[in-house]
Amino acid sequence: MSTMNNTTIDTRTAEFRLPLDDETNWLYEQRKQAWETYSSLPLPDRVKHLWRYTDPRVFVPTEDFDSAVITGSLEGDLPAEATDAGVQLIELEEAAESHADLLQQHLGSLVGPDFDTFEAFNFAAARLGWVLIIPDNAEFEAPIHLRRSTNGGLFATRLLVIAGKNAEVSIVDEYNGESGVHGQINSVVEVIAHDAARVKIATTVDLPDNQTLFLTQRNKIGRDVDLQSTGLSLNAGIAKINWSTLLAGRGASSRWSGLLLGDKEQHFDMHTRHQHTSGESFSDLLYKVALRDNSMSAYTGLIAIDEHAAVCEAYQENRNLLLSETAHVESIPELEIVNDDVKCSHGVTVGPLEEEQLFYFESRGIHRDEAMRIILAGYYEAVLERLPKGYVETGREALLNKLMGDSRHGG
Repeated sequence: MSTMNNTTIDTRTAEFRLPLDDETNWLYEQRKQAWETYSSLPLPDRVKHLWRYTDPRVFVPTEDFDSAVITGSLEGDLPAEATDAGVQLIELEEAAESHADLLQQHLGSLVGPDFDTFEAFNFAAARLGWVLIIPDNAEFEAPIHLRRSTNGGLFATRLLVIAGKNAEVSIVDEYNGESGVHGQINSVVEVIAHDAARVKIATTVDLPDNQTLFLTQRNKIGRDVDLQSTGLSLNAGIAKINWSTLLAGRGASSRWSGLLLGDKEQHFDMHTRHQHTSGESFSDLLYKVALRDNSMSAYTGLIAIDEHAAVCEAYQENRNLLLSETAHVESIPELEIVNDDVKCSHGVTVGPLEEEQLFYFESRGIHRDEAMRIILAGYYEAVLERLPKGYVETGREALLNKLMGDSRHGG
C-alpha cells in the first residue's frame, strides 16, 4: 500500500459552499447535488480488484480543503488555423453561461456524480476547466495544447471535448506541477466524438514526486470514428488513471498506446477499458512499462464486447521491463465477450532487459548506462511515433530527460 500522507482527513461531512458571484445557478445546483452524492458514498473498497494496489485515502482532500478555494492554473493554446475553422476553447465557468444548453446535455454524461466517489467529488469541486468544441467538418493540422498545473494543495479540474461530424482534431493534454510542494490533482476528461470524426489525444503526466493524480477519462465514439489516444506517464508520486472508450457506432475504431517509465518510489495504477456496444468496431491497445529502483506499476485492462456487437476485433498487449530487483509490476488482462463472432487476443510479458543486448553495446565501447538508455528509447519508440504530429519530438525530449535522470521532479 502506498500513501503520500498518513494523516489524511475525510472532509466529506463538510457543508458545501455558498454560490460564488461568478457562478451559474444551474451548474451550482448540480455541483451541490454532486457534493451530497460524494458525501454519501463510501470510499472505494480495497477488496475490489481495481483498488487492490492503491489506497483510496491518498486521493481524499486534505484537512485544509475549502470547497470555495481554487488552486492550480490552466493554459490553453488554440492555434490560428483552429480558430479559423471555428473551434472554440472556453473556460468552464464561461461556457456554463454562453453554452448552457450544450453543457446541460453533455457535461457529466459520460462521467457524472454517480460514476464513483472521486468522480462525484470532481463534479462538485472542479471550477477550473475547459469546454472544447470542434464544429462539423473542421480540419486543421496543428495540435491544441492544454496544460494543467498545480502549485500545491488540491486542484480539481475538468475537460469536455465535443468533436462534430467529420471533424479532425489533435489535442495535447499535459499535467505538471511546481516542485517542492505537496499537491493533489483530481481530473475528469469526457470526449464525445460524432460520426466520422478523427480525434488524436495525447495525455502527459509529468508531476513532482510529492504530488498525486487521480484521472478518469471516458470517450464515446460514434459511427466510423477514428480515435487515437496516447498516454505518457513520466513522473508522479502516486497516479491512478482510469481510461475507457465506449465504441457506440458501427465502424468505430479506437487505438490506445501508452508508456510508463517509473523510478524511485513512484506508484502508477492504470486501468483501461474498451467497451464494444456496436458491431464491426475495432480496438487496439499497446502499453509499454519499464521500472527501476522501488517503483511500482499495476495495470488492469478490460476488453468488453456486448451480445449484439458482432464482427468486432480487439487486441491488447502489455509489455513490462524490470530494471531492478526491487521494482514491482502487476498486470491483469480481462475479457468479457458474450458473442462468438469476434476476434480478440491479449498478451502480457514481464522480464528484465536481455543481457545479450547490453553486451552488444558494451562490446562496442558504449557504457552500460548509455546502452540501457538507447535500448529503452527504442523500446518506447512504437508509442512515441503515435503522438500527434507536432508533439512527437516534445514527447521524445521529455522521455530522454527522464532516462537521463532529470532531477527537476524531486520531492
